[in-house]
Amino acid sequence: MKNSKVPPLSYLYRCGYTETANNGFKKGCNFEHVFLQEGSHHCPLCGNALSPVSDGPSVSEVLRKGQRLAERQKKEEGKIKNEQE
Repeated sequence: MKNSKVPPLSYLYRCGYTETANNGFKKGCNFEHVFLQEGSHHCPLCGNALSPVSDGPSVSEVLRKGQRLAERQKKEEGKIKNEQE
């Protein structure tokens, strides 16, 4: 997705439909397209809703990971402190 022709604010969407579509003529769908705007987009091949593809962790995921790490460090510090006493 890091293409020089693709604008920096673009969104990759993918169709993840796995069953037969189009009256059984199409076995699943793996269509993907880069859109310039977020929104509800539909697959031009099978008509199902496209899902946005994440290009990395979200802000909330990064914050949760940091919180878990801080909690683990506090627990380890507490164990070491208890062992020293």
